[in-house]
Amino acid sequence: YVICEPYKRFRNYDFIVAINYHVLKGEKSKKQFRRMLAIVLLHELKHIDASKGKLVKHDIEDFSSILSKFGIDWTRKKKLPNILKRR
Repeated sequence: YVICEPYKRFRNYDFIVAINYHVLKGEKSKKQFRRMLAIVLLHELKHIDASKGKLVKHDIEDFSSILSKFGIDWTRKKKLPNILKRR
């Protein structure tokens, strides 16, 4: 593929992480922004498997309400609640 300006200066790198400052910053305080930025960077870096030179997909994808109620590892639990049971 062709690398266009202004990205030609990055052609010697294997991976580039780009974050839109204005979208992430929004109305957050400086402290909240720095904390969120650190977590977003960690998230993006977890996508990189430098030893294999490839990108990694998420190892979990779900809805926050399900994770809050049943835990992050609910698919591996031996006993799950019967959510269809009438009360």
